[in-house]
Amino acid sequence: MQIPDATHQRWASRLAATLASIALLAASGGSSDPADGGHTTGSADPATRASIESVAREAMAQYHMRALILRITVDGENVYTSAMGESQPGVPATPQMHFRNGSFAFTYIGQIFSRLVDQPQYRLSLDDKLAKWMPQLRRADEISLRNLLNMTSGYADYVYQPALQDALYSNPDRSFSNDDLIAIGMSAPERFAPGTNWVLVPMQS
Repeated sequence: MQIPDATHQRWASRLAATLASIALLAASGGSSDPADGGHTTGSADPATRASIESVAREAMAQYHMRALILRITVDGENVYTSAMGESQPGVPATPQMHFRNGSFAFTYIGQIFSRLVDQPQYRLSLDDKLAKWMPQLRRADEISLRNLLNMTSGYADYVYQPALQDALYSNPDRSFSNDDLIAIGMSAPERFAPGTNWVLVPMQS
């Protein structure tokens, strides 16, 4: 399959935005050489694969990404899956690695809940209280699924708590369980009463 120039430009634009979201590490520089080590898979022919990798390298250079994991599917078929760059110095990125996707999760988590609410067999409402599943949490009987999804619960964001940041600085490879992260968030004071405001994520200059 040959990719016309116009199509290549559209792919470049779309991939650039996507790759910015899935960067493993963003920095002022970094390697953009493929580090597949035999990890590249998919049905793309050599010409298509070369075009995809060209777009990926351009995006890495433009957005100063040190590493990325890239997967393209068409109707569920794996067209191209690979990784480029280094996850940390001397450690090539691979498609099997995990990365924190941050605020991008709000989009698909919200979509999943919307679909569940629309299917009566699940008996789920956005007005259901958190106490239905996690009664041990503070104000669980006041905070609804809707509050969690639109960030009006009043809970502090665990990402910005010193306990998490100090732990990561002392051991960047440490893994945290869901219970660990919830406990860190719960250890901080509430930002406001449920439903009275929105949690604003600090912007980095």
